[in-house]
This record gives sequence, C-alpha cells and structure tokens, in this order.
Amino acid sequence: MQAAVKYRFNIINCEKPTSQFSSGMQPVMFSQKEYETYLRQRSAAASSDPDPGYGGAGASVSRDLPGERVSLELPGVADLQADQACAGDSFLPWKRVGVDLCYHGNNVCRCSEPAMQRQAKLSSTAKTFLTFSFSLHFPHGDDVCYLAYHYPYTYSRLQRVLAALPSSSEGIYVRRQTLCKTLSGNTCSLLTVTSPDIASVPPVPVEEPEGEDLAETSSERPYIFISSRVHPGESNSSWIMEGILQFLVSNHPLAVMLRRRYIFKIVPMLNPDGVINGHHRCSLSGHDLNRTWIAPCPVRQPTIHSTKRLIQFLRASGKAPRLFCDLHGHSRRKNIFMFGCSDGVSEFAGVEEEVFPRLLAGVAPAFSLKGCTFDVDKSKEATA
Repeated sequence: MQAAVKYRFNIINCEKPTSQFSSGMQPVMFSQKEYETYLRQRSAAASSDPDPGYGGAGASVSRDLPGERVSLELPGVADLQADQACAGDSFLPWKRVGVDLCYHGNNVCRCSEPAMQRQAKLSSTAKTFLTFSFSLHFPHGDDVCYLAYHYPYTYSRLQRVLAALPSSSEGIYVRRQTLCKTLSGNTCSLLTVTSPDIASVPPVPVEEPEGEDLAETSSERPYIFISSRVHPGESNSSWIMEGILQFLVSNHPLAVMLRRRYIFKIVPMLNPDGVINGHHRCSLSGHDLNRTWIAPCPVRQPTIHSTKRLIQFLRASGKAPRLFCDLHGHSRRKNIFMFGCSDGVSEFAGVEEEVFPRLLAGVAPAFSLKGCTFDVDKSKEATA
C-alpha cells in the first residue's frame, strides 16, 4: 500500500436490504505501524518516569504484535484500553475510517450452484447480494492494516478478563467452570456470581449438570441467566458482557445488592470456535447456533446443548431463571432494545416479558422501548 493514495473498497456479498452503513457508520481500522510507534513512545515515556502508574513499559512492549502470532484471531490489541485508563492515554488502536460510504444493490446472484445461477438470471425475482463501498487513505506506506466491521473482541481477551476476575472473598462469590468443550476443543466457560453466604452449605455435586452445587439449588435466591456472542460478528455484545461482569464483581452498592438478591449464571461466549476462526454468524460446523435451541445436538452444537441442559436442570429444581438475557448486536437497528417472547400460557402472558424493558427505559437514556419487539414470528421460533 501507499500513503496518501485514495483506495476504494467494494464488499459485494452483503445480504441485508438495509444497513447502518447507509446511515454513515464507518468500519474500523488498525495500523501496525501506528501501534509500533505508540509502543516505542510509551516505552520511552515509561523509562523516564520512575512510577508510570500502569506497571511500566515492559508489560506492553512484550505483548505480541498482530501478524506475529500463529492465530486466526483478529489482532487483540483492544486490551490496551485498560492500561490507557490508568495512564490517561488517549491512543486508540482501532479507529473509525472511511469516506464516500455507499450501500447499494448489485447483480451478484446469491445462488451458490452454477445451474441455479443460470436459472436465476432468467428470473426477475432472483435474490442478489448488496455492496458496501467506501474509500480511505492509509496513514503509512508499506504498512499492515486490519479492517473490521466493529471493534474486535477476541477469545484471548475474554480469557484474560475471566482470569482477572476476583476470587471468592468476604464480599463476593465467583466461580468459573467449564460448561463444555467446543468442536475444536476450546473451553466454553460458565460463571456463577452471587453473595458469598451462598457457599455456607458445603458444595455437594449433583449429576446434572456437572459441577452444580446443592448450596445453590437449596438457596431461596432466584437465578438470572445471561449469555452472549452466539454470533461471532456481533463483537459489541462481548463488550457489553465485559461491562456487566466488571459491574457485578465491583463494590458498587447496586452490585452488592444484586449479588445478595440473585444468583447470576453467565455464559460469556456461546460460540468460541466462530470467534477464533473469524466467522460472522456460524459455528465451526456451519450452523447458526441461534437457530438450534429447540433441539440442539450435543455433538454439533455442544454449547447450546449444554446451556439449555443447565436451564432445564434449574427448572426441574424449581429454580427457573427469573430473567434470561442473550446479548446480541444488530446490523440495522439503532440504540439498545430487547426482543422478548411470550409462552402464551402463563397468567401474565403478554405483560411479564415487558417488565424488564420498561424498567430499563426508565433509567437508561440509550434504551429504546419503541425499538423493542415482543412477538415471535415463525422464523425466530428456534432462537433463544
């Protein structure tokens, strides 16, 4: 690549009829040269400061650079933000870029088989892809740059976040377990967060699911179940999940109150294989895991199968979660909103699923009650 040269990009396999790109949303870009320059400057500043306030330069300089890893993950440099918060640093490794954005139709047929493509060309109703076009100038020549739909959140970062969670202490009970292994052998983690007096009863393992405690199931506290990142391309859901985790284990009075009143079961990443391998929507087996909840296969969809099995176990124990929230991103809608569902059976069907969204609308300015939907169409019956 050359600096100060305008490059035009055309991504021709978009499927949605509309997109946030139509409203001016820009992709994000990471420049390896800018990152290396930042690390050199930071190292020089740290060497001249006996107490840099963020652990010295060694921790950052020793961090692997993108392109030097034998990995299929996107560059995991977003973890710099925690250090930056301590150091008062304003450097952002991923930046919004792009001008002359355009989201438009094209003539590329969405049929995969040549015979189907020939037949589709004769039909006026054949489905075609759409194109996202944008231009940008690279800041440096001979650089290595990465472009992404949204700020990346890697499986490696999640492991660091989980490892940094506080251990159980006087004010908090945190337990990390392996919910299951994925197709490629990666760990799908399960977290339990509550107040420590839940552990006053000695843990007695029960048969289903593995590792559950009698102390929990005998407690009067209701459960809240939270999961995220079933779709790898929706990395914003992982950032929200990280914020939830940081808040729940904090000393904030509301966090303390929540831990005393509830037991939180959290699956922070439902599709680790898809995240690691750079998929946008599917798992390693090629399935959209969010369409497999009715009858998940323990072999092909182990994370969904294990999560559903855990929820069924809680229900059988008389501890059905008071709230189940699965975090997603959305390619077309703005703000924060919720999709709810009704079983159509309970006494308060059509009302109870709106309680939590209405509470959020009253305290969160970014939450849009108008953007919420509580009707489930047939195509979404197999989703969470």
